[in-house]
Amino acid sequence: MKPLRLILIVLGSLVLLLAVGAVLALSPSVQTWAAHRFAPASPELTVSLGRIASGLHSTRVDNLRVVQPGLVLTVPSAEIEMSAIAAAGGKVAIKSLVAHGWLLDLTAPRAPDDRLPITSTPTAPSATTQTTASNSAAAPRPLTAEQHAHATFEGLLARINLPVDLAIDGVDLSGDVRLPEGLVHVVISGGGLAAGQEGKWVLTADAIGPEATKLSVRGNLAAHLATARAFDRIELTLNAAASGPKIPSEANLSLNLRAAQDSQGETYVAALSSGARELLKVDIGLPKVAAPLSGSWKLDLTTADAAPFALGHTLPDFAAKGQGSFSAELSGSQVKATGSLEAWVDRLGQVRPELTALGRLGFVADFDLATQDQMVRLNRCDLSMISGATSLASVAALQPIEFNRTSGALAPATGTTELMRIEINGIPLSWVQPMLGDLVLAGQDLRGAFTVSAHNGGVTVRSSTPLTLLGLGVAQAGQPLVQGLDVSLSVQADYSPQGWLAEVSQLTITQARSPLLKLTAKATQPSGAQQPLAASGTYELVLPALLGQPLAAGKVALAHGLAKGDFSASVGVTQTASLTVQLTDLIAANPAATRLPSVVLLARADVDEAGRINIQVPIVLTQDQRRSDLNLAGVVAPTTGTQTISAQITAHTLQLADLLSFTALSVPSNSQPAAPQPAPP
Repeated sequence: MKPLRLILIVLGSLVLLLAVGAVLALSPSVQTWAAHRFAPASPELTVSLGRIASGLHSTRVDNLRVVQPGLVLTVPSAEIEMSAIAAAGGKVAIKSLVAHGWLLDLTAPRAPDDRLPITSTPTAPSATTQTTASNSAAAPRPLTAEQHAHATFEGLLARINLPVDLAIDGVDLSGDVRLPEGLVHVVISGGGLAAGQEGKWVLTADAIGPEATKLSVRGNLAAHLATARAFDRIELTLNAAASGPKIPSEANLSLNLRAAQDSQGETYVAALSSGARELLKVDIGLPKVAAPLSGSWKLDLTTADAAPFALGHTLPDFAAKGQGSFSAELSGSQVKATGSLEAWVDRLGQVRPELTALGRLGFVADFDLATQDQMVRLNRCDLSMISGATSLASVAALQPIEFNRTSGALAPATGTTELMRIEINGIPLSWVQPMLGDLVLAGQDLRGAFTVSAHNGGVTVRSSTPLTLLGLGVAQAGQPLVQGLDVSLSVQADYSPQGWLAEVSQLTITQARSPLLKLTAKATQPSGAQQPLAASGTYELVLPALLGQPLAAGKVALAHGLAKGDFSASVGVTQTASLTVQLTDLIAANPAATRLPSVVLLARADVDEAGRINIQVPIVLTQDQRRSDLNLAGVVAPTTGTQTISAQITAHTLQLADLLSFTALSVPSNSQPAAPQPAPP
């Protein structure tokens, strides 16, 4: 497609300049000034030229430069031979178009701010002048409902209505295209285009990629004008050959793109083949009568087909094979698509090293989709991900599903509410390992299952089998942090036009079947602008089991104890968060088995619209009939460039002996005690 794009860019740039030059005076200096003053401009386009000389039958442009985001075209000289008088009358007959030595750079920055700055210079017959786009294009008006209903697609060729009578006798273009992979030399020559005649052009492109890989493309472009202003056939045929030290024998690919129009309508064909083997084919038919567009696709592609043409880029091993069909009403109100696809991919580490752990993956898909106005109907959907002969995960629609794109409502096509089943049969932990840095995971594969059901005009996803992860261990830099944990998670998520809810109905972590953590949580948000997000939950933690993990082992001597509480948060125009912690049945691990006071902590933080944070943390310690209380109050106030923090701790009653009893949690050091130091004055 690069040669075709090149034709459009070069022809478009030169013909636009020609239209300006054709009506100017014959003085080159005046023409150069006028081209600089009146050349078309847009926010994304910068055009500069050195000199333009236009006569009644020819126009010559020197040092043309066109800059767009991601594209820079430089043309040392170009000459167009045509009648300016005839062009002014709406008949553009190009006798010849010649441009040699041009460079199309497709490695230029794509962001508009990254374009090379170009400044204007004083206009003179021999000085370089330029035009920089500055005026904004007017935004198109949106179609009314009535216009949208009648804005049907009439066909590609039917929409190409030239504003002038066009004829092209000869084109002679040769230059280079700069790609990230290297420089491609391109030659385009041919002509013969006129009303009732077919123009033909020969395209050649040659490139040398990394490791001496050679790519040669030979092609033909044919276009037939049914009238002086309308095409009825355009066809591009490209034959590519690749050779190099790492290509055992010359590889070949053929690409054919064709659009044709007749009394029945328009047809489109895209076909990619290697020898007699068809790799990809897409056929589309567009009738003139009020009948739906229809087409089919077929795919059979492997690494061996594509790798020789990758210009040195390493591709993973892959194969994809499938076929399907589709149809659509010209108004877009109805669309149908069916198909099936089988594919596998391996050695992804050749593309990105962190993907090595994925190994060989297979994919199987079978689908049947239809739309009717605002309704989308999924008649069939079966997706599977496979490793070897084992299914890692699958998604299966249990019945047809209908979805309203306007209201967001989802409903089953039958009376039952269960729509879909999702199964996770074994996702290896090694898949996430590359994203964890020096953290190392160990454990069995992740397993679980979900059902998707219709509910309240929306959808509910619920765990039918809890997600489980057995034998979880985490290490960092060779040092274990946690080990031997079994994790079980049950979740539910609801979405409807009224809002959404996500809930952890139960998260449990055990070690050797002994509980370590239990947690429930949920988050909700109504639909609509600026609706607050609310979250809440409860937890229960067995402290000795937690302190027995390698991360905390030997740091706190606790024989028994339980931590439990709840939490909540609201995030909206203002934010509020609270946390309750209750520490009960605390017994220090020492020979005396010291029983410690129970602790209740209530923490609350409020953030107002100005970002001011108010914090309150009351703490109560209870031992037998004794009670101690502490209260931490603080304010964090934003100021210019800084944060101002003020805080105070108050207490009504403080039992010092109860506070000091927590020193029993310290772990004695094995080292010899230091010699006593004299007391300071």
